[in-house]
Amino acid sequence: MASIQGFYNGSITSLDDRLLRAGAAFIVAAFALFGLYLQADGDRSVLLLAWFVCAFAVGLSLLVFGFVARRREKKCVGLWRLMQTHPDVELSLYLQQSGNTLSDVQKATRTINDSGAGLVVVDTVNDRLYDNRLNSNENITFKCHNCGASSTSSVGLFEGMSVVCQYCEAPAENGQIPQSSNRHESLIKSNTERMSLLLQSGQHQGKINLPLLIFLLFIFWPAAIVYIIKVNGKN
Repeated sequence: MASIQGFYNGSITSLDDRLLRAGAAFIVAAFALFGLYLQADGDRSVLLLAWFVCAFAVGLSLLVFGFVARRREKKCVGLWRLMQTHPDVELSLYLQQSGNTLSDVQKATRTINDSGAGLVVVDTVNDRLYDNRLNSNENITFKCHNCGASSTSSVGLFEGMSVVCQYCEAPAENGQIPQSSNRHESLIKSNTERMSLLLQSGQHQGKINLPLLIFLLFIFWPAAIVYIIKVNGKN
């Protein structure tokens, strides 16, 4: 399962890397078979050519699937990182600027929430995309300006204006109600401190650079093997 560290490193799961490594291995094997095919003759050459085609097709398919899996990861990580610094954004504006569809955002949100890395809410009714921690209830105690009693109330981000005295039901004054901006600032500060701790931990995972891997495979495939080994050594 993904973790906050994984989201910070940009690696939610290892599926994309596994697919890319397997695809690279098949492509390398295909090149090796092709080299043998050039040196063979007769029935053996036909068999080697068939094996080459199969290995290359499987390797190419795995690379494509790996690229698709990584693209989905990037969408999830991008949304998670946005929520760390902008815990409440306009949904339609985010869709327009990110190029994602509503379905993409909902899938990414499920991944983030299921992993425990966040509590993101997609509110299509109010056109909002926000961190649900903003809406957690907070107990406040205030002195009623009407009856003078000390009153206690539980208030959320969106219910703040309905806070009333528990004795005379007079509404609380605006200065006695926590402002939504304070919650934003507090949450952003908490997220920033957590990101700093993750940065100091230095637990960065190596990720395969797909364009570089493909380039090495076609230019000098042994270098692709060395590259994969080095990436694996960082994990």
